[in-house]
Amino acid sequence: MKIFAKMQHIKVSPYAMNVEYLRELFIRLKNAGFDTVFIEYDENFPYPDFPELNGEVAYSTEEAAMIDVYANESGLKVIPKCFSFSHSGIVTDKAKYKRLKDGSGMNLLSPESLELIINGVDNLLAIHPRAEIIHLGGDEIGHLGGAPDTSEFIVRHGASRLYVQFVNKLAAACRKRGVRAAIWSDVLIRHPEAVDELDRDVFIFYWDYWSYAERIHFLTIGGGLTDTFILDRSKLPADLENLYRLSIVRDKSEMPVGHLERFARYLELDETRSSSKGFAYFKWLSECGFDVVASMLPYPEKGSFLTNMDDKVGHARTFLREMERNSGFGFLACCWQPYWLPVAGIWPGLLLTMEMSRDLNIGSTAMYERAAAAMGDCWTGEALREYCSIGRHFEFSDILNPFWSQTEIKTRVEWLSKAGWLEEDNWKATSVDEKGDAFLDKWGNAIGDCIEKHFVEDLRWRAQCQLFCSGFSGFRRNGLLEEGEAFKGGI
Repeated sequence: MKIFAKMQHIKVSPYAMNVEYLRELFIRLKNAGFDTVFIEYDENFPYPDFPELNGEVAYSTEEAAMIDVYANESGLKVIPKCFSFSHSGIVTDKAKYKRLKDGSGMNLLSPESLELIINGVDNLLAIHPRAEIIHLGGDEIGHLGGAPDTSEFIVRHGASRLYVQFVNKLAAACRKRGVRAAIWSDVLIRHPEAVDELDRDVFIFYWDYWSYAERIHFLTIGGGLTDTFILDRSKLPADLENLYRLSIVRDKSEMPVGHLERFARYLELDETRSSSKGFAYFKWLSECGFDVVASMLPYPEKGSFLTNMDDKVGHARTFLREMERNSGFGFLACCWQPYWLPVAGIWPGLLLTMEMSRDLNIGSTAMYERAAAAMGDCWTGEALREYCSIGRHFEFSDILNPFWSQTEIKTRVEWLSKAGWLEEDNWKATSVDEKGDAFLDKWGNAIGDCIEKHFVEDLRWRAQCQLFCSGFSGFRRNGLLEEGEAFKGGI
């Protein structure tokens, strides 16, 4: 089997992790088998050239330098990322740079935009001189162009060429500095017309967080939920079907014909258009000549504290197989706080992924046993598997609120009731309450006062609160409030 990179994504924004904590985390990641950390700073990097971009809890120059030292001492390479030309609000929301905003990113024709990103690269390299790859973002630009100059360019030359020529300029600047540029995959997949012109020195981080098998029953034309089309809802896994109730996910009748024609031999749609190939664009990107990184989500969407990571085993295993099949560069385990917990909160999912990366054909029992051994002496394969299945199908996301806003339980209950889904969700809540109790009774003493135990207690409490707000008997308001206050004080 080809040797490939094993990367972990660490987002130190908007919450900056303590530098000494990161040192311990780096050692833990190295011991688990990772060789690279992708550190996403955003506003928490100490930009000497752009102090106005530094957030309230930004690292000092000395702290950021120690992050690099600690990673190096732990035997980990660093892929750093600062601000980007997409998700560019930390820049374009500032009065000084508002003129650079264009569509849902930066103006990709502006020399100022180019200079700003290149200067950001220089700031990164001053702190991370050993870096070999610089990640430039470039994802989820739903609206390319909008200013007079970019609008005219797109009319004449297309959105793909606008994107590609900007990335090429960044890649050339990175090459002069002895590093390679990296971008996310989704805009390139959505606008592929100029892909032949893209610099092959650019790493493509191909992200797909929801494909679950060799054949799947949805299709994506990029990456995110708004790019997703349902092929056969009845065949979707339960958690995914729950997530795909969001109104921003579309029906297969809306699929763009031109996209289907271009990618027909990769998507491998069946005659009835009810299933597609999982991770279909990996082969395309590899055949185009790029180094491709399988960027996965080894824990459920909006729910790292919900302990249903067993549901993502098929996702990780199939993605890893596609990576090996197409000679991918490696894999990245993504961790998107604050919508999910930091890395420590998803540790079991990372260990399961690592075991599969070592042996793609490993059986489920052996996989859990080996991951449990890495968790510590108090864990067994049976205990870990039960832990990773407790929260299955419950509170997968706020299914009527696609933007992940915090929602009071009583409000969520009202929404579910109006949608006609409350009975179904309460059945899941009851199951979680029972499974949580059973797990704590059976394994609580053995695993001790670990973070996973608190996650089970928290999940069980959330389920009980929902049942109480739905009118179920057997739950006391005062008791639930007291337990909630204890969680706040103890975690």
